Amino acid sequence: MSQSCPPSPEYPPIKTADLYLIGCGILPARDVTLEALSILRQVVSYTTLPSPNLRSFLESNGLDFVNIEHLYEKGKERAKIYADVAAHIFEKATRERPVAYLTYGHPMYLDEPVRLMIAGAPARGLRTHVVPGVSFVDSIIARLPLVVGPAGFQVISADPLVEGTASINPWRSTLVAQIGSFRIPTADGEQALAPALLAPLMERLLEQYPADHRITFCDLDESGAEPLFLTVPLCAWSLAADGVNYATTIYIPPIDPANGGRENGF
Repeated sequence: MSQSCPPSPEYPPIKTADLYLIGCGILPARDVTLEALSILRQVVSYTTLPSPNLRSFLESNGLDFVNIEHLYEKGKERAKIYADVAAHIFEKATRERPVAYLTYGHPMYLDEPVRLMIAGAPARGLRTHVVPGVSFVDSIIARLPLVVGPAGFQVISADPLVEGTASINPWRSTLVAQIGSFRIPTADGEQALAPALLAPLMERLLEQYPADHRITFCDLDESGAEPLFLTVPLCAWSLAADGVNYATTIYIPPIDPANGGRENGF
């Protein structure tokens, strides 16, 4: 099936910028917005994540892009990688403005290079414009399904949760993200996480939730395959840990004090 999009009206970008930070969703052929498509037709985009699906989408729509995944050197410190990506994009935006940085999901969700670009652009005289995309949060709550109501909802990364620099509220629905790169300070080629490395995270969760509290491992496959959702008791987390990778997120339903601290459903 072709991944090309039907023609859309050619209109100027909603906001003139030097650097567009564009989210292409989980599956680009399905998730890219008309705003993003219009901008991508007018500027060169840079991406560090040229999966077959993203590459096919860009090429089938005749969109110019530059693959900079070489900056993700295996064994290189992630903090250095993110800084190098931001510096590279700053250089291109300064010389070739306007340009776009294309990333998966929504640019403003747990994307460190984007955070660095947002923070550093003003000092370089660069105007930025964020183009939203379908995030992992959108995809997961739609597939559970989970209605986000007045009680609120929280998204937290695994590392700060275990390190104690972030806290979790067990009375609210929670997504624990980035568990595939949990406590891995260097690029690893996006290989599956060794299950034993998850133990500190699970111990932290067991301090907050009953042992039989159900949690769901959510794996959003960027290849377009059906997402894999596997629910297990927290105490039996190892049953679901073998398939954990960089795209895996854990959903934790809130506890219900009226039900003896048990989960309050989905």
